[in-house]
Amino acid sequence: MGDVESEQGPGLRPRPLDHVLLALAAAQPFVGFGVANRDELSQPGRMVVYALIVFGVLEGVLWLVTRWGSSLNGRTVALLETWFAVSFFNYAAWLPPSIDDDRRWIPVAVWTLVTALVAWLLARVGSRPALRVGAAVWLAVSVGADLLVVATPSLPVAAPATHDAALPPPVPSEGPPPNIYYFVLDEYARADQLEIHAGFDNGAFVTRLEELGLTVSDAAWASYPRTQVSVPSTLDMAYLAEPGAADGPDAQFAPRVAGDNAVVRRLREHGYSFVYSSGAADQWSSCQTPLADRCLEPTGVAAGDLERALLKQTPLSVFDLVRPPYSDPETVLAELRTEPVREPYFLFAHVMSPHFPYRFDASCAVRDRFIVAELLSFDERKAAYVNDVRCLNDRVERALEQIVADDPGAVVIVQSDHGSALFANWDRSPGAWSEAAIADRFAVLQAIRLPAHCPAAGDVDLVNTFRVVFSCIEDQPVDLLPHRAFLWMGHDLVTLEEVDPSTFDR
Repeated sequence: MGDVESEQGPGLRPRPLDHVLLALAAAQPFVGFGVANRDELSQPGRMVVYALIVFGVLEGVLWLVTRWGSSLNGRTVALLETWFAVSFFNYAAWLPPSIDDDRRWIPVAVWTLVTALVAWLLARVGSRPALRVGAAVWLAVSVGADLLVVATPSLPVAAPATHDAALPPPVPSEGPPPNIYYFVLDEYARADQLEIHAGFDNGAFVTRLEELGLTVSDAAWASYPRTQVSVPSTLDMAYLAEPGAADGPDAQFAPRVAGDNAVVRRLREHGYSFVYSSGAADQWSSCQTPLADRCLEPTGVAAGDLERALLKQTPLSVFDLVRPPYSDPETVLAELRTEPVREPYFLFAHVMSPHFPYRFDASCAVRDRFIVAELLSFDERKAAYVNDVRCLNDRVERALEQIVADDPGAVVIVQSDHGSALFANWDRSPGAWSEAAIADRFAVLQAIRLPAHCPAAGDVDLVNTFRVVFSCIEDQPVDLLPHRAFLWMGHDLVTLEEVDPSTFDR
């Protein structure tokens, strides 16, 4: 009895096992997050830093308790800290958040009650060696298994070589080259698909673009269904991934959006500066110097995508501690004009709307809390998507009106990177996609305004966008690629297949 009482009595000092528990508890959420986002992590070292910070906090609390709270059982405190850390960082995995502002506290209340109840039980039996050993084994197996996944190479050691667009050498333009404004509206479906699948008539917007001098294609297609490959393909003017020559995650091409691409290099030969607005705080698309001469940051960014994603896993998500990043063509132009930019310039603005989460309320004001698509029914999601398209249209129109008035000789491109996500299912094999789902995902907005001396763009697929632009500013014949399209499962390009070209017959 004496040995049992000594294990359960007050004032017991922590043993090495207790420090191991705290280390595993600190590592578990970050290693698990790394597994869930393995193909998109470009700075895993930041997670190591955060795990060390959490471990330091847990050790600090344990030290204070054992130093100043001599009546408390240090071994039990270590187990309680372990439980709290695991519960805190797995909050979102255990309890789905509520979209209703008035009810968003309910999951937090449930979490608090359950966490407190389990803590009360652990406080009564927490110093028993078998319980602590069992917790350590469970965490060690969990963390070890996740570490094996994270440690397995996914992203290539070196990014794939940039494709040669096979264009002739740049030809100097006779007059001053025009400024180029390139707006990518993420996940903006083509007008015909909006009407077919969402019941939304986008004709007024198309008409307004044409009134402003843009040629709007009614038969433009993307080649890749995900941003991480679609936009790099447009900026390299080439097909980056093809069957039999593609492997690894689709995110391997993503860093090219920041400026390491064929378009920016060719424009620099014409004397262009490069201005980039990433539209988000995502690591893979973040603005970097010296690739960009100037970075335009979205509003509301107080933390990166890793920090925001980690906060979303915890009960702190209900407090809106970090406002989601936001930009649109109007805010981009306003930021551009805050200081002079060397002309001619190429402005590339990646606007994250109408891609979920949904940003606008019914009055088209930007929400304080964006709506998470996964919490909506299909009809609710469709309505929220259409509302964001409608609200974004107004901002696009006002931005284009400014450009046409202030820079009438500019090249202006407004396009999407792919269509909507209403029917996208990345667990399906490429052959299981219906023609309707393919059309909805690959049919894109494409609107181009060229200087008056250049012929109208016509129907231009994304991969040919800048082939048309260079044909204009270099006064050379346009060299267009035939349209091709590709699908794959999840994020792994090893499953990539080419879509039957007849699917896209114009």
